[in-house]
Amino acid sequence: MKVPTIEEIKQTLCIPEIQLTRNRGRIRGDIITPAQRLVKDRIKIKINKDVQEQLDNRTIRKKSKWDV
Repeated sequence: MKVPTIEEIKQTLCIPEIQLTRNRGRIRGDIITPAQRLVKDRIKIKINKDVQEQLDNRTIRKKSKWDV
């Protein structure tokens, strides 16, 4: 059984960079933690639901000449 070197230990313990709270609105694409991925997916789902609800409400209400 081989004993790991210091460099191998450093590589396995390397943690991705976590963004500060003030910059959390913008998520980097190259470094992303699983928690950031979950938040990003939740935001996408929420936006999709809001857009779908707006489209549904638009078709239900009476259309006037001002609707585009």
